[in-house]
Amino acid sequence: MRVHRSLWSLSIPLLLALGCGASGPHPDEQKQGEWEDSLLTERLSATTSELRVRADDLTLWIEELTTQAVRSGTLQVTIKARTSSNISSVSSSVPDDAFGRTVQVGPRSFEITLRDGHEINTILSGLPLFLNIKLSSGKIYGAKLSLAAKLSLSAGPVSVDPYVRPIYHRDSANLRYRGYATTSATGLALSSMGGTAPSLGRPTGSRHPFDWEYSGLASLLDAKSDQVVFETTSAGTTTRQQSAVLLAVRDVGLGLGDPDVRWPTPACTRTVYDCITALPASTKDFSACGSYRDVARCMGVDLCDVVPTPAVPFALASKDVSSLAAAVKSAHDACPRTGGSWCSVGPASAFGYPRCVAMTPTRAQVTEAALAATDPSGAFDPRYGRVLTRAALLMQQTFKGGLLTAIDTYAGDTDVYATLLESEESCHNCHQFSIKFVLYYPRTQTVVVVDGSYGYDS
Repeated sequence: MRVHRSLWSLSIPLLLALGCGASGPHPDEQKQGEWEDSLLTERLSATTSELRVRADDLTLWIEELTTQAVRSGTLQVTIKARTSSNISSVSSSVPDDAFGRTVQVGPRSFEITLRDGHEINTILSGLPLFLNIKLSSGKIYGAKLSLAAKLSLSAGPVSVDPYVRPIYHRDSANLRYRGYATTSATGLALSSMGGTAPSLGRPTGSRHPFDWEYSGLASLLDAKSDQVVFETTSAGTTTRQQSAVLLAVRDVGLGLGDPDVRWPTPACTRTVYDCITALPASTKDFSACGSYRDVARCMGVDLCDVVPTPAVPFALASKDVSSLAAAVKSAHDACPRTGGSWCSVGPASAFGYPRCVAMTPTRAQVTEAALAATDPSGAFDPRYGRVLTRAALLMQQTFKGGLLTAIDTYAGDTDVYATLLESEESCHNCHQFSIKFVLYYPRTQTVVVVDGSYGYDS
């Protein structure tokens, strides 16, 4: 709830300490970091905790807790930092794009401001914020940092994980922010003072997940009085515990050169990919597979992009097709054989090919390979194959029963590319044709060939 336009900051213990010591703030920096806005009142604690990292001959300090303020009606988050050497220029970005507003406030200090909505949400969701720092000496450094929402719960029967983490939850935004409360007390209920309470999920043992969408989480960032309330009941006694929601810098990296080059965007990992593909298609909550960014990188990705393998040429390998025997026989038995016409269905054969081949085969390449494996006499000419849609395929006598459904089940898909080939045979006082259906399922690398025939009297 936005009750006043004020900056506020709390101090908590130091999270990260790397490198060796360095000098304190430059004398010119003492008062330059304050807001010059009559609508704002800055309230800082007497001491601040800083994260410290060193690379080459530069040390970078960043205040662990951000300052959160409502300025001209808009929530803003400010990150304060200083260096051990004079700065010529500094800017902020996300991979491949300028991002946020960075202002140098002293020879060795600067502030990064993120605005409500897209900017704060993007960094909280796990995208790193990069800093491009150019020293007066001409040296260029890159830094990265991440932000997380942090809870600080008062004493009582409920404990919470200190950090709220972004998760992939399949809905309109696909992003939620999840915390966990642990308690053996009964009747856990969540509410809030001044903002939106998170939704409480189904517990696993004594651990209770709770989620916000970004708008709900942001509603608890803009006033010091905003609190999340955890209420439990035990032996007839109700206990209420409160927690503010703070934004904290979780880690800092520093190195020479361009941060985009030093910290490239990770690709989808096999572990996350396998976790996603093992879940049911109806799954909405993918938190078990990793963070929001980890999972988002793997959505819609092909396995061959996740696990590069040595390029292998396309070639068909025979597969067991005995499970289709009953369906093929049923289709054969259903063929009409009266009135001077006849038909037959069978046999069927099946093939597969490696998932990650040098080049995905075309329909024509699959048809040629299938004929090479099933037509040793060369009776069928692939140049005269007729492409059939699924609807046209179902109009063929061979598939008027349940044979296509059985083949779909065998192939594990319904997205089929079908080609019909015909070859006339010698027949006294009649016309007879051998036919061959090549059914190609590209998503499962499966090819099924169904042979048959039809004829009629002259």
